[in-house]
Amino acid sequence: MASKRGNFFAELKRRKVYRVAVAYAVVAWLLAQITTQVFPFFEIPNWAVRLVICLLALGFPVALLLSWAFDLTPQGIKRTEDIADDGSLASATGRSVPSPTRLSGPQPFAPEKSIAVLPFENLSDDRENTYFADGVHDDILTSLAKIADLKVISRTSVQQYKTGVRNLREIARALGVAHILEGTVRRFGNRVRVNAQLINAQTDAHVWGDSFDRDLTDLFAIQSELAEQITNALRARLSPQEKAQLQMRPTSDLEAYDLYTRARTFFQWSGIGDAQENGQKALPLLQQAIERDSNFALAYCLASRIHAEFYWFGHDKRPARLAQARTAAETALRLQPDLGDAHLALGFYHYYAGRDYDRARREFALASGATPNDSEVPGGIGVIDRRQGRWEEAIANLERARQLDPRNVAAIWNLLETYSYLGRYPEAEHAIKDGLEISPDAHFFSLARAALSLRKNGETDGMRAALREVPATFDPGGAVSTIAIRISLMRKDYDEAEHRLLNSRRERFNDNGLSGVAGALDGYTVPRSWYHGLIAKGRGDTT
Repeated sequence: MASKRGNFFAELKRRKVYRVAVAYAVVAWLLAQITTQVFPFFEIPNWAVRLVICLLALGFPVALLLSWAFDLTPQGIKRTEDIADDGSLASATGRSVPSPTRLSGPQPFAPEKSIAVLPFENLSDDRENTYFADGVHDDILTSLAKIADLKVISRTSVQQYKTGVRNLREIARALGVAHILEGTVRRFGNRVRVNAQLINAQTDAHVWGDSFDRDLTDLFAIQSELAEQITNALRARLSPQEKAQLQMRPTSDLEAYDLYTRARTFFQWSGIGDAQENGQKALPLLQQAIERDSNFALAYCLASRIHAEFYWFGHDKRPARLAQARTAAETALRLQPDLGDAHLALGFYHYYAGRDYDRARREFALASGATPNDSEVPGGIGVIDRRQGRWEEAIANLERARQLDPRNVAAIWNLLETYSYLGRYPEAEHAIKDGLEISPDAHFFSLARAALSLRKNGETDGMRAALREVPATFDPGGAVSTIAIRISLMRKDYDEAEHRLLNSRRERFNDNGLSGVAGALDGYTVPRSWYHGLIAKGRGDTT
């Protein structure tokens, strides 16, 4: 009861009802004073004075109701429900889109129907069941992400709170949510026990909690039931289609789901690891999952994404790799035509395979309808907008992706790149600051800061100093070597460039765009021979 009362008063404050009440009272008092003093002077009848006082009194509740329902924005008077918490208008799909001019960072006001599902603690005696607990957490998160009336923080951001002491209020502030879900999982024999509790992070009040003790065969039913109860506790609207989606099981094989969960941990770029190496670790796990359950649509989706990225980033430019990406995405759609992840995978295939942005955009729109809280959907639309020169739309969509996954360094990196391209360096610097706060070991953000100085001033000293601060062991995909070699070439120090090239054993070097135009060779990778040629050309050796 106390939680509901606190939420109500918080909502009154968010909708500016208090502010309107005070302003109305002040203005009404002034008008009443003017009426009682001025009307007799002009011999206006007393009934007119009483009428003005009555109208002012009757207008008070009307003003409060209007302030609850509407708000004043730069675009005019709008319904409060159609305005995002940062003041921007809701998109045509009914989902809020952050203001294009806003810097990245957590939202100042968390929507009431917002939640972060923190990783569930594994209480099993067998530590190997950690991935099992991850799978339970992930399925609950995936189920909630399908509900359009909720704001659900994406997987990458919440995974960062898997270990360590949790301060729920600070976590909620960092993620821009009002509620936190915590839970534990214990697996013993053929049974599983799941405990979960929903906390109002603004008041520390316990909103909902329950315990489920079932056979392992009922695991996905537990997760669907849990997701539905959380939705009811948050008083979110649940359409018949969404309710049906909650009942769908990703697979009938728990071992296959465990393999899929392991594979996905390798997929997301963190600013630290090598995407090619991670993909090579993930694909065998997905193949094993598919061998166990040939109808496992989510496994096909993830496999398609990895195959497509291998092609796009130049790790494997064979047509066969593209064919694998398309086949896997189409198989997933055949198995589950309404699966958001399948439309997302096919959208990225069209983006990567032939730069067919219109078809990719259509698939992303379908994915948005199925999984409205998947940050990769607005992220994908945002990079398409960027390639089509729709810069303000790109920033709005990329900011939306950031709000759904505020601690995802890949989402921050996309914003950093976009602001840099536009010459909006203060906003780019802010994104760099956020990235380093979240992941201090993501050294590419430090290099990006030096790259901003290089672009603004044309001076290479800052980048050389930044390179010296990067540990010698940090060179994922040869991307740091790429930057170092190009800086030496810019300085026409061909001996230094050759020294850096010879010190690396790589035959191909990743290009993340910090030292030149990424993808200039249609692949984001540069062969060793390319740099040998540039060094020779700089020295005047044309042989």
